[in-house]
Amino acid sequence: MIQTQSSAQTAEQPDAIPFPKVVAVQVCAYVVLVAVSACSPMRDLQGAVHVAYTTVPVVAAMALFTWCSSLRDGLAGRVIAAVAGALSLACAVGQSLGALFFPVRATGAEGTEPVGFYPQETWAAGVVGLLVALVLVSFARQMAREDRSHLIRSLSHGVTGGVAMIAAPGWCFLPDLFAGCRAADGGPALTVAWAGCAVIAVLAVLLGIASYLWARDANPVEGAAHPWLGIGLMPVMFLGPVVAVAGLITTLLV
Repeated sequence: MIQTQSSAQTAEQPDAIPFPKVVAVQVCAYVVLVAVSACSPMRDLQGAVHVAYTTVPVVAAMALFTWCSSLRDGLAGRVIAAVAGALSLACAVGQSLGALFFPVRATGAEGTEPVGFYPQETWAAGVVGLLVALVLVSFARQMAREDRSHLIRSLSHGVTGGVAMIAAPGWCFLPDLFAGCRAADGGPALTVAWAGCAVIAVLAVLLGIASYLWARDANPVEGAAHPWLGIGLMPVMFLGPVVAVAGLITTLLV
């Protein structure tokens, strides 16, 4: 009887997610994002940001995370997260959305010369609204279920996936940070840019360490497609807002 119970527990135990694969995914994602951003053309940071270079790897990461997520959020949870991520990306790349969030600013002696919006500001405003909407929609979805078993787990996994998707487009602003690192005048923008890179590197290491616990405790649904990919990408996506903030501060100092 003891052997039968032990066998049943072993059968229910999910396959362990290999941590080396998780780390490899993170390293590859960082290398691609840094390489693409470093190859982006120099530009005036006061003008519109050119996100065409970094948008491609960001979209690829979001698509892989949606398909390979280890979270038990169900199909509806993944759809909600995907929609939230798409709207976050639209806020990052849609320069005309700034007027929806901020009043028109002006400069000059007579105050008649319009000043454009920093894309990071537009994205940040969109992110705040999307996070509020994500929590409300996720909670309403759980309340609409007839069977509310594992309510806390389903709610937390759904919100976690949504937050990761909303945060990921922050990597679109990595070229702004790199442009500050290439500043020739050696002013405060150069110092802040390199400091921002150091902070991102430290947080990447800390999140990489945390992902060991995520991989160890992961319990993906049976038949999940490469859940190690989803766990590996999640720390990278969470770093998006840090990249955006560092890019904005660098932009303001240029």
